[in-house]
Amino acid sequence: MKTKGIILLLILLQAVARGQDLRQFQQPSADYRPWIFWDWVNDMVSRKGITSDLEQFKKFGLSGTLIMLVGSETNNRQMWSNHHMPNPIVSQTPEFFQAWKFAAEESARLGLTISTQCGPGWCHSGGPWIKPDQAVQHIAFSEVHVEGTGKINSYSLPQPGNDDYTADISTVAFPDRKEIAPGEVIDLSRQMHQGKVEWAAPSGKWIIRRYAIRNARAYNRPAPIGGKGFECDKLDKDAVDAMFNGMVGRYLQDSPALVGKTIRAFEADSWEVGNPEWSVNFKDEFIKRRGYDPSPWLITYKTDQIVGSAERTQRFQNDLYLTQTDLFAENFFTHLSKKADSLGMEFMTEPYTGPFDPVRMAGRVQVPMAEFWVSTERMNTIRWAASAANTYGRKVAAAEAFTGRWNDGNWKMDPYALKRVGDLAFCNGLNKMVLHGTALQPWGMDWRPGMNMFFWGTMFVPGQTWWEPGKAWVNYISRCQYMLQQGVNVADVVGLMPTLNWKGAMPGGLHKLYNYDLVSEETLIKDMAYTDGYFSLPSGARYKVLFLPKTKGTMDPKILAKLLQLATQGGLIVCEDKPLRAPGLSDYPQVDKQVGQLVEQLWGNTDGKTSTTHQVGKGKLVWMPEIWQDTFDSERKYFLETRTKGFEFWEDPAKTVHWSAPFLKLLREMTPPDVQVLKASGKAVAWGGMPETASGMREGEDAIAWTHRKVDHTDIYFISNQTETSNQAELLFRVKDKVPVLWDPETGKVYRTTQWTVDGDRTQITLPLSPFGAVFVLFKPKNDVPADVSPYREEHFTQDLPVKGKWQVRFPKGWGAPAKAVLDPGSWTDDQTFGIKYFSGTATYTKAIHITPQQLQSGIMLDLGEVKHIAEVYVNGKPADTLWKPPFRTAIGHLLKPGQNKLTVKISNTWWNRMVGDEQLPEDLEWLPKLRYAGNDYKGYELKEFPSWVWTGEPRPSKDRITFTPWRFVEKNSPLQPAGLIGPVCLKLYGK
Repeated sequence: MKTKGIILLLILLQAVARGQDLRQFQQPSADYRPWIFWDWVNDMVSRKGITSDLEQFKKFGLSGTLIMLVGSETNNRQMWSNHHMPNPIVSQTPEFFQAWKFAAEESARLGLTISTQCGPGWCHSGGPWIKPDQAVQHIAFSEVHVEGTGKINSYSLPQPGNDDYTADISTVAFPDRKEIAPGEVIDLSRQMHQGKVEWAAPSGKWIIRRYAIRNARAYNRPAPIGGKGFECDKLDKDAVDAMFNGMVGRYLQDSPALVGKTIRAFEADSWEVGNPEWSVNFKDEFIKRRGYDPSPWLITYKTDQIVGSAERTQRFQNDLYLTQTDLFAENFFTHLSKKADSLGMEFMTEPYTGPFDPVRMAGRVQVPMAEFWVSTERMNTIRWAASAANTYGRKVAAAEAFTGRWNDGNWKMDPYALKRVGDLAFCNGLNKMVLHGTALQPWGMDWRPGMNMFFWGTMFVPGQTWWEPGKAWVNYISRCQYMLQQGVNVADVVGLMPTLNWKGAMPGGLHKLYNYDLVSEETLIKDMAYTDGYFSLPSGARYKVLFLPKTKGTMDPKILAKLLQLATQGGLIVCEDKPLRAPGLSDYPQVDKQVGQLVEQLWGNTDGKTSTTHQVGKGKLVWMPEIWQDTFDSERKYFLETRTKGFEFWEDPAKTVHWSAPFLKLLREMTPPDVQVLKASGKAVAWGGMPETASGMREGEDAIAWTHRKVDHTDIYFISNQTETSNQAELLFRVKDKVPVLWDPETGKVYRTTQWTVDGDRTQITLPLSPFGAVFVLFKPKNDVPADVSPYREEHFTQDLPVKGKWQVRFPKGWGAPAKAVLDPGSWTDDQTFGIKYFSGTATYTKAIHITPQQLQSGIMLDLGEVKHIAEVYVNGKPADTLWKPPFRTAIGHLLKPGQNKLTVKISNTWWNRMVGDEQLPEDLEWLPKLRYAGNDYKGYELKEFPSWVWTGEPRPSKDRITFTPWRFVEKNSPLQPAGLIGPVCLKLYGK
């Protein structure tokens, strides 16, 4: 919500809210401000660039950096290796560690935090110091086919694996048939000596197989020059320690006074380079956890061999996976988390695409992380991180925010374009953004826009045109993060995230009517209780209903026993099928009898068709054919229509979860919806201010996104208009006996709403929401709301005073435009002057306006009409507001005086137009051929070689060119973006 003529009395009393500090909300402290991914590209690192970047991050309103050391994105060729930078700093050298220490010291000077990846690259836990035996290990084998005679023979089997590292696991023999009995596998490990087996093979055809672990040759990527090496073995603590000590440990050793203060965290990011299958102690760990020797069963791994039966073979595969994921949890995630605790630091991770379920692993660390792209891809990962935070008791659920690729807007993006997607992420459970991102600018601010991280990321570079006014958007994010880190999440439903076969087993879409979390199996078993009508956890999370994944016929008896306990105590459990057996071979076959007995007690005679409900003690189990379904959001349509078919997305874009009719009926019988949308609608647009991304309409529930937190006696709702249409949205909240107060994160102001009524046990409110607008609705006990909080009042305009005529416009020196111009409101792109038509940057409009004493008796609103893209408003030299989204209005009456007044408006657009303009001028850079992705989808052009004038300060050969960046997205004929103060501009009078 923008000011929009609202008459507000800004209450400065902290007593407005117990638990919510109004001063923190208005000016959030560093703990609640976003960080940024700071990519150090190859060896293009300089102290000048470090200081300049950090000072700019502080100016932008950020509170910390997360450094990634990146290099090649083109196979093994280092990108931009021909940069000719004087005195480059190669990763992992003494000079590099001194540069990192300098960055930490500069961060401390500026009051910023600094964090790091575990190793070079965004794949992420390795480097050149990792030895072959400390690296990711896979299972390998060699074999020989023999004809048994009953006589002792010597059989040679070469060492499996490669020259980097290999170590024997076992040697076995088995009949040469596709399906054999477990007892037919013979362990020959003791007969193996120096690559030869002495064995009297019984009559028949046999296979002798020698198993070993081998170095998987998994390298960190994309590593910078000097940073490439093996990924560590994450199943082995010693290997993990070696990884940590090799780089992060060096940072901490060099700056001990900053550890846990300025040096805040280390992170494990993307899992893209292969995962370990075995480890040096894996066999012993398997036996300890599963109760049997895996050696005879290894012959089924990644082969079509069957031992016992297809079902028993699959059971072994499950046990192998479960052992891998257990070791990941203990020896990587928990081990590094404990290390962080001991240092007063935080371990952060994006734990998915590995052989483990993401909720369990995210819950093991201090800061669960997710990611979301500007195309909304991977929005579902926020549900995993938020669920981990909510169920394991973590305050923060963070995310790599606004990741982009070449066709995700790149230099066209501005804060309003990003807002809907960011608000959607908040509603999915996010409360800490790490912006993605910027490269380190080795030349400081000498060249603009400057370095980008290849073709990745939204361009949050210090040379961005809207960097300084964009702080208003960063303040908005910070206010949201402050509020969303208060108290505990409120959700009515919790789903059990399985460890096995977890992909697709649980919803990942945005909730409607009833919010939900996902809980890991270990948390269910260890921590969940049923008390006072709720499934409850020590974290403070509480739920009315627990639903199960499709079991596909298997469930661990420990889980079944816990479910029986919870149901007996009164819990309502909903399922879609019934397990029949255990997933593994531990205690087989007796374990299946145990499963059967537990299932009988829980499921009774239900079959999901003729019988669907079984009473279990004080609770019950309900079997229904479907519980949920995820469907893609409307905005997906734009991407499907504009991108090469089959290559529109890397991962699924945003979805919405729809509870089935039977499940909704069950929920409604227990409690009303937490939030119900009675009225809302508007245009579905992927990115704000870009009408070309329109994708139909959003109606009713689809028009509004929300999330709910509770602290003490206060309910905090975040409400987001997901349409580019102003709405008088009508919503029902499951709250009674409390007073609603609106906290506006765009302005930091607080006011009462007068448009609310009590509807039984719920409260109905009419919320005025601007295009892609958002507001916090706080329900507080009446006595907690001071009587002098001003009410929200819609403006009722009594007169429009058009601001007619031309404006005096000043353009900054050195940005390619004339120093001065006299312009009517309109897009710069319509001007015939080259420097104005293609201008990118900030232009200052000034105009004298006359105000009468009579007019000052009314409230006066400045309405700028259409703006591209950000407006900073000053009246008589005093700042009035920074407007970064429609409506571009602000109240200015308090700054006006009778007679002549000076109105100043600074307008900032994006870099896009000047980049296109530069393509009309003589070229002075050499580019590699245009890089194709698929079909007509191109990633753009890579700079072949950095010219010397970038570093020396010599005049640029094409003297009228303004922009420099080593990756080019534009063409000479690329369409321009509307830019400038487009208007119409008017003053709107309203009654005070």
